[in-house]
Amino acid sequence: MAEKVRYANRKGDVYFVRCVDGKKGKQFVCSKKEGADDLISLPDGFEFSENPNGKVSCRRKLNSLIKPEEMELAEKLAVKLAAPDLIKCERKKDEIIIYSHRRFPDLDKLMPCPNKSEHEVRSFLAEIVRYEPVLKFQLHNERTRIFAAYRMTYRGNTDWMYLNMGSLQDLIEKYAPHIEKTSFFELF
Repeated sequence: MAEKVRYANRKGDVYFVRCVDGKKGKQFVCSKKEGADDLISLPDGFEFSENPNGKVSCRRKLNSLIKPEEMELAEKLAVKLAAPDLIKCERKKDEIIIYSHRRFPDLDKLMPCPNKSEHEVRSFLAEIVRYEPVLKFQLHNERTRIFAAYRMTYRGNTDWMYLNMGSLQDLIEKYAPHIEKTSFFELF
């Protein structure tokens, strides 16, 4: 019997993929539960995708306008300017989204946990955090590589609020240091 296709996410959870009939025809869905109808290979043109919170899906291969070096720059700068334990980045078709989570509680308040080392406590906290989108950099001009920056708003409906346009590096350097700080809400 052939081996089923599987994907392990950043938390170590293993996902399987199967084909189901949906409203728009056949759909490929991922599940942590192994089933008899799981696929032995991904369909041509499809790939696994993992969001910053570890949820796995099967999607058409992403044909992104974002260059690999732009994604690398965003990841390095955002982590450097905000905080390494706060940031995850995701590449979409024409945008880079930066996700963050609230800072971990002060470990001194959690320690000493009976029978738990500081490393075990940190690992546990890393598994339960929930990342939320905070900044978005959308490619505005493919030729000149000009991006538009947006921040998430939290008034009524959550939505993106336009901030400015410029080079990706300039925009990240301007806005990433405000992630998870009060000054973030003063960005207009």
